[in-house]
Amino acid sequence: PAYQDYPFDIPDTWKFVRFGELLITRDSERVPVSVSDRNKRAKIYDYYGASGIIDKIDDYLFDDELLLIGEDGANLLSRSTPIAFIAKGKYWVNNHAHVLDACCNLNLNYICYHINAISLAPYVTGTAQPKMNQENMNAIWIALPPLEEQHRIVAKIEELLPYVDRYAVAYEKLEQFNTKFPENMKKSILRYAIQGKLVEQRAEEGTGEELYQQIQAEKQRLIQEKKIKKEKPLAEISEDEIPFDIPESWKWARFSSVIELQSGQDMTPDKYNANHVGIPYITGASNITNGDVLINRWTECGKAFAYKGDVLFTCKGTVGTMAVLQEPKVHIARQIMAIRPIGSISVYYIQVVLDTLVSSLKAAAKSIIPGIAREDILTSLIPLPPLAEQKRIVAKIEELLPLCDRLRK
Repeated sequence: PAYQDYPFDIPDTWKFVRFGELLITRDSERVPVSVSDRNKRAKIYDYYGASGIIDKIDDYLFDDELLLIGEDGANLLSRSTPIAFIAKGKYWVNNHAHVLDACCNLNLNYICYHINAISLAPYVTGTAQPKMNQENMNAIWIALPPLEEQHRIVAKIEELLPYVDRYAVAYEKLEQFNTKFPENMKKSILRYAIQGKLVEQRAEEGTGEELYQQIQAEKQRLIQEKKIKKEKPLAEISEDEIPFDIPESWKWARFSSVIELQSGQDMTPDKYNANHVGIPYITGASNITNGDVLINRWTECGKAFAYKGDVLFTCKGTVGTMAVLQEPKVHIARQIMAIRPIGSISVYYIQVVLDTLVSSLKAAAKSIIPGIAREDILTSLIPLPPLAEQKRIVAKIEELLPLCDRLRK
């Protein structure tokens, strides 16, 4: 054949030979056995199919070292596993694997590695049910070196394969690390933020205790003016509840002492519309994307309201999706809570703290359907820095998180 028919360059001492010139086909000795029949027989000898050993059986057809090559199946094209393998000892082969014996001056392992290294697509017919018949298999070009060189090639391959396997394991670990790294980095940034390690503390900005007292004074005023309800006092924070150390200028508080929480209320479809009539109706996580609120329903029967500046927090189904509301007023469904800061506390800092709590709150949820109750939020702890430091924390996070997003992409 013309030189251009050869698939690649080889050394001058090598020769391209058709597969059928080198190997003896023993396909006529194969015998298929159905699964039901095999299940009735003892499991003693290996039973080979197109993908290697697929079962065991109580008898054998071959007692030689032979080369088996898959005859059909998707693996001929996808090559997710080796298509050629060496069978040794006593074994049985069904009619889905070609059985091949070697002539003299041929290292069968070399041929096996060769077949597994090349694309068989030119020799395969069919795509829905790929098949490589004997005629096509016998037409495969084999790059044939001298026998001693075949032995050296096989020895070198077998010397290197353990390193390849170790590399594959290391590469898989690296891929897993790279996949998880952006999210883990984000979690670390948020954790550092609420531990007082992301920005420095400044004495001139005051203390968390001073801010807390201002918030309590504002809360009492709102209660007296009947703008918010007085809730029953919660237990004092014990030492056992405190999850980590915070700067001396910060203060631990319960969320109930610094926020007002509005639960949502569902509506029947006849009470809302898509015609921009009434006020927006926010139903769940599908309305919150990348911190923005999507509005596609309206209602004139709203009762559970959230207002501009509230954190909308999904509390059922897809839990923990958040956005700071920019609309003047919306009605929220039962899948959403509106978290409203009292007094001088950054709504975006509240969002940061909630972001770090979502996993633990979900883990503590007792419902079969994922959900977070009012009490889960109200009894949770918030590390409270001075307001100016809250703003600097939020600014630093807004600077760093886009880097995590770029890594994810």
